[in-house]
Amino acid sequence: MYRIESKIKHNKNLYTVVYSYGRLSLPVCQSRNYQDCVDYINEQPIKTKVYDEEEVQQALNHCLSEMYKKNSNPD
Repeated sequence: MYRIESKIKHNKNLYTVVYSYGRLSLPVCQSRNYQDCVDYINEQPIKTKVYDEEEVQQALNHCLSEMYKKNSNPD
């Protein structure tokens, strides 16, 4: 989840995009322009998962079938 925090530094606003996941919070972007922070958030992928489950499942199945072949036909 992203949120934008605002702080005043040297009499000017400083906006920070903070990414939170569980207890972890990381600042990922700072700007004096609020729209830059909004644009940064809009550019991020909508998917919350870092990996594609279908792709991982296919890779796992391929790996297991290769292991089975090697175990079935020892050289």
